[in-house]
Amino acid sequence: MMMRALLAIGCDTYDHVTSLSGAERDADRVFNALLNANFPFYDANRSVLLRSPCTDVVRLALKELLFDGPKLDVLTIYFAGHGKVANGGFFICLRDTRLGALSVTSLSLGDLFRYINEAKPAQTNIVIDACESGGLIEDLNVLLKGTLYGEAGTPGITLFAASASNQVAKETAEGGFATQALVSYITGEKFLRDDSQTLDLLEVGRRIHEGLSVIGQSPVMWGLNLYGPPQFCINPNYSLNDSELRQALKTGGDTYDQPTQREISDLWKIHYTLPEVWEPRVFVDALSACLEAFGSDGSRRGMLARTYYEATCSRIVGSSEVMLRSEVCAAMLAALLPWLHDAQCYQLARDVCDDLVAECSSAQLSIRSIVSEDRLAMLRHPGGGLADLFNHPIRISALMAWTALPVLASGEEAGPESVASFAACVEELLKAYPACITVVCEEQAPTIAVTVSMLLLTGNQALAEEALGYYFSSLTDSRSRIAASSTDGKAALSCLASVQGRADESLFEGAANPCEALAVVLRLGHVANLDDFFDPYLWQLDGAAGVLFVTDAWAEFSAERISQGRNCTFEIGRDVFRIAQLADVDISASPSDLVQRLAVVATSLLFPDRVPWFLVEEALIRNQQSPFPQTRAEGS
Repeated sequence: MMMRALLAIGCDTYDHVTSLSGAERDADRVFNALLNANFPFYDANRSVLLRSPCTDVVRLALKELLFDGPKLDVLTIYFAGHGKVANGGFFICLRDTRLGALSVTSLSLGDLFRYINEAKPAQTNIVIDACESGGLIEDLNVLLKGTLYGEAGTPGITLFAASASNQVAKETAEGGFATQALVSYITGEKFLRDDSQTLDLLEVGRRIHEGLSVIGQSPVMWGLNLYGPPQFCINPNYSLNDSELRQALKTGGDTYDQPTQREISDLWKIHYTLPEVWEPRVFVDALSACLEAFGSDGSRRGMLARTYYEATCSRIVGSSEVMLRSEVCAAMLAALLPWLHDAQCYQLARDVCDDLVAECSSAQLSIRSIVSEDRLAMLRHPGGGLADLFNHPIRISALMAWTALPVLASGEEAGPESVASFAACVEELLKAYPACITVVCEEQAPTIAVTVSMLLLTGNQALAEEALGYYFSSLTDSRSRIAASSTDGKAALSCLASVQGRADESLFEGAANPCEALAVVLRLGHVANLDDFFDPYLWQLDGAAGVLFVTDAWAEFSAERISQGRNCTFEIGRDVFRIAQLADVDISASPSDLVQRLAVVATSLLFPDRVPWFLVEEALIRNQQSPFPQTRAEGS
């Protein structure tokens, strides 16, 4: 049986230097995390926790651990408190330390290294969360002696210092930043890997370094292991599950045409934080990087994409987020857009389209049932106050757009039941939330475009007019002063003030300018033959700027920045005096087939900073061939 011991020291109380407040708590947290009963790794009977000890107490504890019991296979030493670089070495400051007599009142790292060299535990890990702890490098000459290393059974040692030799170790009321990060990896709160039963302090340290670099703190790491794998703690994320995914993500010896280890690690991190953490952009970018790495090997690319998709779907089973599965499908289609020319990727995209249609069809029924029973159920946070006044219109317009996808996927073969179900869902939402059919954010541009275009293309003219009437009325009320992003709280409040007529005429910080949602509503108004209703009120939007970003670069439609395309800008009262003039803007061709078509539209709903203008154009062409019957626009 392997013998492993932990010595955790936290020093808050000092007799001769300034006392601290969080070091003992940090030592407690590390001690409890490493001796977790669920992941037994260190021997609780041999491990020691010391709070604000004197130097002699620490030396005695080291003597007992290293020399008085069975030989240790793994020794981990953790220290939080004051540290000092002086006289060409680093000193651990303990309760009775005096800065003028460091050599006899503190524990020098050089002495600690000599103890370790003599006792020779198979692996030693040293973690120091103290100011100037990077100064431990000064003492490495004690370790780096040829007579001590190179023979069979040579002990390994890994060092982690929370800060550079000329830096302070930053902390909050919760404790040191480095220790907080360390504990998060020990407990598995943060994912590192899942293919190894144990974690190495060096690999944990590298991740902590990445996280702390953003706050200007530079941890120092050093490791030497010539005999056997280094061990620090049990890996709580180790799993024998996902064997197929692990095999798909396994790289070979050839470094060409395969993802890097970092790219693979990013996919694992996403996988193991689902369903609690879902960031579509992170998912698409990470998966896209791996798919691109396969170069011309479409077979391996398709296999990885399918395996990762299936593993992701399994991971989110049971999530309370109703639309999460739909968004995962959309994210998968977004990542596959550049690779639809590969046979395996195209077949996977077809299968994902089927899954997406099934999810959205189910959502249609759920929405109708939920809304009919409880109107407040559609609020993400019932009773949420001002935030709901802004977020709810965005949520409603998005739901209507997602429910349009089953009809879109069927193309001209859409059956009457599918069309009727979509129309009934939109009608239920319009009836239940008329005050929420407003434009408050630029992110509604693609959702409005998809919903209204599909209503017109399926012959639901009255519903399209009603929705457009509400949207146009809200734009004239706010004079097209809407927020550019749904995450900008200050802009959201300014937008609500504009709608209520409580803001000045100028644009507020964070406003969408130019505004693509304005272009969507006006162009669709013309498509729906609402010129006579909209044109008389267009003066209320005088000076408002709009834009249409038009592209047919479908392979890069899911990229964060689309390089191919053109911006068509206009200003009401200068370039546009009637909504019919927006029909003069040339819209590019539609996607080549139903799979690409659905993938593009789903991508626009997932990343609502791009609009599938081809749908609006198709509705316009259909109107020109067979004019929509003119009824009445609600809200105008």
